[in-house]
Amino acid sequence: MPNGFFRSKKGEEEYAKINKPYENTMKDDQYAAFLKKTASSPHSNRNKKVVTAMIRERADDGNIYLRYELMDTRYDAIGAEWSQYCPNQGIYPIPIAQPKIVFGENMTSQEIVTGDIIRYEIGYEIPFTAEAADQIHEMANDKSRANRTQYLVSEYKGGKRFTIVSYEAFRDKPFEELISGTSQEPDKTKSTKK
Repeated sequence: MPNGFFRSKKGEEEYAKINKPYENTMKDDQYAAFLKKTASSPHSNRNKKVVTAMIRERADDGNIYLRYELMDTRYDAIGAEWSQYCPNQGIYPIPIAQPKIVFGENMTSQEIVTGDIIRYEIGYEIPFTAEAADQIHEMANDKSRANRTQYLVSEYKGGKRFTIVSYEAFRDKPFEELISGTSQEPDKTKSTKK
């Protein structure tokens, strides 16, 4: 299992298609320990999830998808704050297995079964729409300059990646205009005084 993914229902479904168990990654184990440490806290009303980055990404299939990264902050039973960084939300692994031929007794029959996993592809859970972006944006931090949510556009192939200054441009402008890098607006949060 590649380590860059968190457990997801879609990932589990992909493993079920090839009759392989979906094993926890290191990130899954860390997040489970984090949740256990902060479970049943009388301070849980202070828990919060903040989106640290939203990414509009063109995948190999040419479609545009949305993925995001977030910081999950929770409090334990004595009120101590614990945070867990959760990257790569909205994507899941698609395992590609090599077929294997199994011969029967006395080589009279053969069966093709799933062999070892030889590579992974990336699956996307959230097709990009303004509505989907707005739903995730509810957890964003646009108010303070510190730890402000980043808005990015990227192409999986070719490695192009641009930061977009405002959420409105990220959500509303055409992808081609954003990925060309020519649609950048001035950052109104920066001082223009000299």
